[in-house]
Amino acid sequence: MARENQGLQIALIILVMLTIILGVTTFLFFREYKDATLKATESDKKAQETANANQNIMAENRQLRVFIGFPDTEDMPTMEGRFTDDMEKYGANLAAEEQTYRNVLASIWSTVENKNIELAAAKVEVQDWKDKYVVREASTDTKFQELTAGYQKVGADFATKTRNIEAERARVTADQAALAQRLADARKQSAAKTSKLESDLQAVNENLADVEKVRDDLVNKLDEFKNETFTVPDGSIRWVNQGTKTAWIDLGRADGLTRQISFAVYPADTTDLSGGGKKASIEVVQITGEHQAEARIIQDSITDPIMPGDKIHTPIWTPGEKKRFAIAGFIDINGDGRSDQQQLINLITMNGGVIDCQTDPSGKMIGQMSYNTRYLVLGDRPTASGQQGVIAGYSRMMDDAKKFNVKTIPVAELLQQMGWKKQGGAVTFGRGSNPDDFKPRTPPGRTTMSRGSAY
Repeated sequence: MARENQGLQIALIILVMLTIILGVTTFLFFREYKDATLKATESDKKAQETANANQNIMAENRQLRVFIGFPDTEDMPTMEGRFTDDMEKYGANLAAEEQTYRNVLASIWSTVENKNIELAAAKVEVQDWKDKYVVREASTDTKFQELTAGYQKVGADFATKTRNIEAERARVTADQAALAQRLADARKQSAAKTSKLESDLQAVNENLADVEKVRDDLVNKLDEFKNETFTVPDGSIRWVNQGTKTAWIDLGRADGLTRQISFAVYPADTTDLSGGGKKASIEVVQITGEHQAEARIIQDSITDPIMPGDKIHTPIWTPGEKKRFAIAGFIDINGDGRSDQQQLINLITMNGGVIDCQTDPSGKMIGQMSYNTRYLVLGDRPTASGQQGVIAGYSRMMDDAKKFNVKTIPVAELLQQMGWKKQGGAVTFGRGSNPDDFKPRTPPGRTTMSRGSAY
């Protein structure tokens, strides 16, 4: 009997020691697991912060929030292949749409939790066996052996499960170390890429300075090209018939000349057309050859008639080139106080010019000025008391002319240089009539005599 009691005491002591070891092991494992979980959470947080900080540096860095730690030198198919391999290895138990590193960690956490539950169940089972052992301590040796065998089986199962948990924990720790290494590599690569981008930005700034210099040179050359003077004539008079008021010029079909183009005529010995006054005006009425056209004389002087060799010029047309114009301000060609803007447009287009931009009566800009625009034709400037829209439109046209280096020319000067002559118009009666149309005129050959004062 004493021998049996001694065996029971030894068994009880062993049971108590195993229980204590089990409790201590469980506590240590839980604490280490908690620390590992905190480290994993901190690693994930740092990885997310790093990805957010680098997302504006390179589009590939945004993928690091999903595929953390892959080198940025690898292309997307390679990274996807490696991601698929990782998911097959560590996340095979997850659905395809849930296979991410975060979900893999969650799955591992769930596995550990399940292992803890199983461990708790084992502890309950051990306690149950312990209670049964106490209750049945007076039983036969057979029952004691069965109880001991059951306890040993539980201990073996617990040891097996403990080993499995330790192996799983080692695998999780290795995965965390690999993720940390990948994160460190990603940081190094991001730093290298940032340095390269800064170097590239410096090179771009240097290239931009060179481009600005080239642009300034081109603008200066364009200014030289567009600052045209009237020193070079477009052509000359070949022959004149004063009786029929007809002249023939040395421009024709091959020069792109068209009918109704007007030219100002300058003396043959004029060396600078900008300094010499015009002597007459002509208008092309028929193209008669490759370099010949017939024109009618629309204005000349009896004392200084048009002669062969006289120079002709118009600012609107140039052989082989269409000049481009913009129009601003109130255009009044004939002095009747009404807008003649459409008539000016017709004159320019009829002479081969192109209208790039103009303002409507409300000041709204129609079209757009550019570096190709040659002249801004100016009418009357709006007064300070005028409509705000008209003033704003005129100011914008002037600003664009400065911006694109467009030459400004008053409408009267343009008409004078192109040889245009005001045609006789109809007299308007009633409201809007011009008082100058009703002044008495002296018949040709008679002298006006004063009748003195009526008072």
